[in-house]
Amino acid sequence: ILWILSLGKFFGRKIVCFAGFFLISLALLFYPYATWIYPNLLLLRLLFSSGICAVTTQPLLADYVSHESKGYAGGITALLSGLGALFAVFGLMKMRSSLSIGGIYIIAAGISMFVAIFCLFGVRNVNSITQDKTFNERL
Repeated sequence: ILWILSLGKFFGRKIVCFAGFFLISLALLFYPYATWIYPNLLLLRLLFSSGICAVTTQPLLADYVSHESKGYAGGITALLSGLGALFAVFGLMKMRSSLSIGGIYIIAAGISMFVAIFCLFGVRNVNSITQDKTFNERL
């Protein structure tokens, strides 16, 4: 877990976000194929939790948001995390009637991979970001 977080010092926070979502996507992709709790499911759960650890530390929040509006941006991040959990419960699990559980995991892995690719190519470098704007001005 700590090795993912230490990547930010050497490669930048953009790579940490990409690595986190990529690990989540890999774990979700192989969850339906885990036949044994030990070691298969345990290793996949460790992979998933390593990715979650990299993503939930909010590595981009320090770069994109000025100090005055970090609480506001953290609140928006928590709100969107809650909406994502609601989407997983009420959106993806409602597809259970038409898809298998493996199909639902593959859809979730695809969403995570999309976010990973967005983090890799859609996030600006830290050097090009100015810290003098508040969060509302950047929206």
